[in-house]
Amino acid sequence: MLELNNIKISERWLFSSFEVMKYNPIYRDSSGKYIKDEWTDYSDIGKIFNGVVLTFLDYKKVEDKYIEAISYLFKFYNCDKIQCIIERYYRDDDLEIINSMDLEKFYYELRKRKVLSLEETLKAARLHLRGAFSGRFYMKGNKDISVRFGYDFYMYFNVPEINKKEIRNYIESKIGLFTTR
Repeated sequence: MLELNNIKISERWLFSSFEVMKYNPIYRDSSGKYIKDEWTDYSDIGKIFNGVVLTFLDYKKVEDKYIEAISYLFKFYNCDKIQCIIERYYRDDDLEIINSMDLEKFYYELRKRKVLSLEETLKAARLHLRGAFSGRFYMKGNKDISVRFGYDFYMYFNVPEINKKEIRNYIESKIGLFTTR
């Protein structure tokens, strides 16, 4: 891996991105550790958090916010073609967890696709959030506009510095997710 100033080129995006997440920062301790017991994955449906069972509907409310944030980002830049880079597929043997025949069908179509419409990108993002694959999305022709995913429902948006504040404000005030950086 090529390095520049001790930073791997493939990881430089971290320094120009901001996080989008469901985690309220008021539940972080002085060291930044998140202290509230919350679900972190689609596979947590049916488990108990703070005395409450996570249902599919409760999960989907949060997932819908992530999808809305991704939609907003690409619409903000009038992007109708999105490059989908899939790093790894996970769920061929366990697709019933996707919980949607439409998404399951699209999962197999996605293997043949590299460029997606916005609608298709939002389907692919749902699959990603549900653990079907790992990957990232770029505005076709401009890798400075992108969405990447981390573990535990962290998402990273790369956008030009001039637009960060406006996009972060919209995500926080209109969608109800939290951002950092």
